[in-house]
Amino acid sequence: MRHTPASKALAKYTVIDLTRARAGPTAVRQLADWGAQVIKIEMPGSDDTPDFMDRHSPDFQNLHRNKRSMTLNLKSPEGRDIFKQLARHADVIVENYRPDVKHRLGIDYAAIKAINPRTLILDSRVLCDQQLNERTQQRFASLSDIVHKLKETEVKREFLL
Repeated sequence: MRHTPASKALAKYTVIDLTRARAGPTAVRQLADWGAQVIKIEMPGSDDTPDFMDRHSPDFQNLHRNKRSMTLNLKSPEGRDIFKQLARHADVIVENYRPDVKHRLGIDYAAIKAINPRTLILDSRVLCDQQLNERTQQRFASLSDIVHKLKETEVKREFLL
């Protein structure tokens, strides 16, 4: 069955969703609702309790509507290689991992920027410039902050072309 989003406002953007729990998936769902091509990365074995709820529950279905998903083991070298291939073409990556987990998996800000310097990387727990010290630059993100950052990045890209 072919999916037709309610909006095509963000249709030219590809978003990788590495979030779990409530806030991250909700923020990314909004991007998907606005037409972004969202790829949700799920952990192997998460079929039983993805995002701490039943996959077939109305809550889970609502939280992840308009997203495509794939299972990827970021703890394995093969899984990280596949993720890096996806990141090479992504416009936005949204995650909510602790800093030590990002570094251990090799998917921290510097590693992603080395693969794709134009990727916008957002921590759904906070919106901050991850090049700066995360502890001093944190603040809560709103969806308008995320969309503003996308538009700001697009303007910079067009200016540089």
